[in-house]
Amino acid sequence: MKWFLVLTFFLLNCSTTYWQYHLTGETRVIHPTNIPVWIDSRFSEKETEDIKNALNEWNLALNGQIKIIDQHSGEGMDGKKRLYLNSFDGLEEGKKLEKQFEESGLGWVIFATKHDAKEFEEIPDDALAYVDGIDQHKMVIIQDRLGGRAIKDITMHEIGHLLGAFHVNTPSLMYPSYGNRQFDCIDKITLSQVATVRRLDFNHLNYCVTPGWE
Repeated sequence: MKWFLVLTFFLLNCSTTYWQYHLTGETRVIHPTNIPVWIDSRFSEKETEDIKNALNEWNLALNGQIKIIDQHSGEGMDGKKRLYLNSFDGLEEGKKLEKQFEESGLGWVIFATKHDAKEFEEIPDDALAYVDGIDQHKMVIIQDRLGGRAIKDITMHEIGHLLGAFHVNTPSLMYPSYGNRQFDCIDKITLSQVATVRRLDFNHLNYCVTPGWE
């Protein structure tokens, strides 16, 4: 099958890195129905909206088999007006959420940082964003390295990793470097990987068409 052959061509090392995907320790795969997401308040309003749009794209693709919880703007539990209801203020609060999610096994925290902030010692050289692996609970986006690149596409790519997709050397959302082989939609190759890892019904997923696929 085409998608199986594609999985054998991973580009884990690339001279012009767009995203980085790192596995730390043993990776375990769980099959959640609902995944809550919290977004760093240090993102700008435009960046936050683009991240929300990325979550919505994945919800459309997953078609209810997994629901990434996306809440609208409003007043948070602390009474403060928030751009995004599930937002957190800075590193310390985000780390607390990450620990909670590690204990419960569910949830993602999306951090904003700068390449020289020293908040995350593990930030790879030249990476725009990274996650630690499947079923981990942290996504880090390095704002000052984006250089005008679409944060929505970057977020969609990293969510692919969190759900079980690897880099592929073919036009796809999961192509590892930014350029004309990278797609801004969730394609069949990406969803094939996620469906296999998550044991989803592929026939009821929604994907965009890329060259080479019917």
